[in-house]
Amino acid sequence: WPEDPSVLDEADVIVVNSAGTDQGLDMHGLYARGRFEQVRKQMERGCGLVMLHNSTVHPMEYDEPVAEWLGGHFDYETAEGESPYYSRVQNKVWDLVFAAPEHPISRGLSDFTIKEEVYFRMRFRDGDPRLQPILLKQADGSRLENTISWAVEREDGGRGFSFTGGHYSVNWWNPNFRG
Repeated sequence: WPEDPSVLDEADVIVVNSAGTDQGLDMHGLYARGRFEQVRKQMERGCGLVMLHNSTVHPMEYDEPVAEWLGGHFDYETAEGESPYYSRVQNKVWDLVFAAPEHPISRGLSDFTIKEEVYFRMRFRDGDPRLQPILLKQADGSRLENTISWAVEREDGGRGFSFTGGHYSVNWWNPNFRG
């Protein structure tokens, strides 16, 4: 994080790759040391925001601004059924599928198979027309429940992008993974 947060005033995008809030609010790059308000200021001017892997984990008390900026998040606080979380985590070999190959984020990329820890069944706003699933953990089943990467374009012109993968650094050598 920059020592002088005013340098963010010129940033086109802020990328966060940190521990999630389930490890403690101060462990997350967005919430530690008053950064949330610094980021809010940047979102209000239309800055982009990217969250990777664990940083997609947010507390429900921040659900509304996170949903506005990013479209959704990993919900570890509300449980359904036998799972301790609303959202899910699974580590295995996946056949990952691009949900929107024509989207600029996906352009030129191909479906691929990779071993990865992904988070899915994310907490999205109901019927959010801005939400664009980008990458699915599998082709069959519910599109939103299988979404592991997504994007939104906000009314202020800012964009949000989230990707729940990134557990194994070796995967970044795969051009379709890092695409």
